[in-house]
Amino acid sequence: AGLPRHKRLVLDSGLRVPLLIRFPKKYQHLAPAKPGETLDRMLSFVDFPPTLLSILGVAPPKYMQGQIFLGKKTAKPQTHIYAARDRVDEAYDLARCVRDKNWLYVRNYMPHQSYNQPSFYSDMGEIRDNITALAAAGKLKTTAQKHYAGPTRQREELYDTANDPHQINNLAGDTKQADRIQEMRKLLRTWMLEVKDMGFIPECDLAERIKGTTAYELARSDQSPPLERIIDAAELVGAGPQAMGDQLKLLADPDPAVRYWAAVGLRAIGAKAVLAARALGVAMKDPAPAVGIEAAWALVDLGAGDKPLDLLVKYLEGPDKRAAVRA
Repeated sequence: AGLPRHKRLVLDSGLRVPLLIRFPKKYQHLAPAKPGETLDRMLSFVDFPPTLLSILGVAPPKYMQGQIFLGKKTAKPQTHIYAARDRVDEAYDLARCVRDKNWLYVRNYMPHQSYNQPSFYSDMGEIRDNITALAAAGKLKTTAQKHYAGPTRQREELYDTANDPHQINNLAGDTKQADRIQEMRKLLRTWMLEVKDMGFIPECDLAERIKGTTAYELARSDQSPPLERIIDAAELVGAGPQAMGDQLKLLADPDPAVRYWAAVGLRAIGAKAVLAARALGVAMKDPAPAVGIEAAWALVDLGAGDKPLDLLVKYLEGPDKRAAVRA
């Protein structure tokens, strides 16, 4: 649905879609059930290409992530599926999730950002204006309302989808779910590393790295970015002032994506990041645009004068289109 808190979110309202398959008479031997029956099996859109190739008698390439779900070589049903949210039009975000049949775990890597970020296209809808105005007036107070329209998000979300189909009651802080959330964290990280999730590298940074190649090839080459360290830096975002010491050290890391996530993390701390203002001022001069822009944004939030704004304007009006979108 093209409604707030539906399409584009890694909740069931944004991910779960009906799948109906019609089998013409000559293909009915491929059907895994009788006409009108349903199967309780989790599928993802990445399952379609290998399934189609298999039906056509072509062995799917090993690099394909999906599983075959029709025909002679149908795979065993998978226990988990995964999904991702990144930039939405010009609104930057990064979230990942893993889901089994009854539980959904979401990891928000930019928890300091509202789900209801300004976005030109979406904001043309009157409903978004209404939601934003009500939120600014403090009239959205329920858990469900604040989940979408609140100024920030939880770093982690865990939902019992069988009993909470609209994902309202976040159980991430429930001590009874400690083992479950630990398991799902591990599953998600393993998946991100297995698929070599390059979404953790800012687009203007990635564009520089892949000159003469592709992101796919770079991730599997000897020059592959240090993805584990980059994700480790992203994991610190939203951890609060206690992460500031580590983030200040990471601002000097040799890899620009690590430095970027350090700057994002310092901005996420809010007013207490004033202790890092000097380091952020140095980071504004970083050769990687995403680092300088995030550092400037943090300083703007801290009310640190005109220089951070001047830098944002510089990037906004500069030749690098990716940096301009970020600025």
